Amino acid sequence: MDATIATILSNCFHSPEDIAKLEEWWKKEGLPEEDVVTFLVRQGYFSESAPILIDLVCNGTVPLQPELWKRLLSPERGMQLRERLRSMTTTSSKATTATESDLIYDTKSIDAIEGLILPHGLQKGSVVGKYMLLEQIGQGANGVVYRAHHQVLNIPVAIKFLCPNYQNEPSAHEMFRQEAQLLAQINHPNVLRVWDFDYAGEYPYLVLEYVQGMSLEELVRQSGRLQTEHATNIILQACQGLRAAQRVGIIHRDVKPANLLITRDSCVKVSDFGLALTVHTQGGEPGTAQVKESFAGTAAYASPEQALSSSVDHRSDIYSLGATFYYILTGKPPFSGTWMVVLIKHIQEMPTPPHEVIPGVPPEVSDVILKMMAKNPEHRYQSYDECIVALEHLLQKFEKFSSDHLASSIRSTKESLWGTLKARLLGLKTQ
Repeated sequence: MDATIATILSNCFHSPEDIAKLEEWWKKEGLPEEDVVTFLVRQGYFSESAPILIDLVCNGTVPLQPELWKRLLSPERGMQLRERLRSMTTTSSKATTATESDLIYDTKSIDAIEGLILPHGLQKGSVVGKYMLLEQIGQGANGVVYRAHHQVLNIPVAIKFLCPNYQNEPSAHEMFRQEAQLLAQINHPNVLRVWDFDYAGEYPYLVLEYVQGMSLEELVRQSGRLQTEHATNIILQACQGLRAAQRVGIIHRDVKPANLLITRDSCVKVSDFGLALTVHTQGGEPGTAQVKESFAGTAAYASPEQALSSSVDHRSDIYSLGATFYYILTGKPPFSGTWMVVLIKHIQEMPTPPHEVIPGVPPEVSDVILKMMAKNPEHRYQSYDECIVALEHLLQKFEKFSSDHLASSIRSTKESLWGTLKARLLGLKTQ
């Protein structure tokens, strides 16, 4: 059992006897190559996000803190599990038989998904093309996303349908098809890949890369704000993904924590291009999109030009990415209030610098965030390249600080040891 997982379990259970019984139960009834955390998810005790959170703890993205135990194992579930473990004997456990759905569909089989109603009259287990639909995993500006199983390749995929209220709108169908075409142009590790676009009868659907992870919004909600270095690295990856989109003339227009996914190995994926616009570039120079409709986006992360329904370019996405940076670093959006109040604040006010909200955040980080969130687009970073250079510079400073801190710690330890040794030698000499 991994040392970090053992530490987490010891905080969840406290009793070494309970942990020993749990390990015995897992070894007897766990599926092949199933770790103890996934086993507890399948048994219904740990939350489904537990494997992802623990992976992010193990790779250092999420700090190991007491609040995490309660999110992994609620007091009620913990009591039920402890009662079960204490009622077990070393000889009475009966191994369960692994079903085909256990092996294919991660930690939740089709039969375990109760009350799931999919759009267009489809039900759990319905087959759409080559795909078997399993469960809803998200909802965006214009679509609903489901986890599905590719029956030919035997891999998980994500399938996005239009929201029910858009199903009969030809213009919505056209925008949905455009989203597929936009995504198909981008091939970058920090952008969610599109695999296919097709129709189930008269209804279009989009087949996407399935990410075993969670959104930044969900991550912060479950684990609290992120440490400065990890938050900076996440925003850097998102910036690289958005740069790839901008190079083919795409403006996202809905950059926010809910649309940035993080995998179990801390890779960031920009998702949901449902509100994206295309611009024509001339000579490789960024273009500007004329906005014809009223406000589109998410108020908490909208740029001032979005709030005013003005023309937008990639610098609008840089603003929204700065607001996202603010959120994952402090645990709250830059502004609070009703959506109209928040939009007005985006237009008129600068947020409180993050280092004043969270002591210990370097002022240089606040400087980068506030420049990304400048009210006038001309005062922001003018390109993703500029923004990436600033973020990389921050990471280099963090790395140097860590190296200097380690060297200082080693030097202090050596001096302490030498001082102790010298004192003992002098003591021996005077005897």
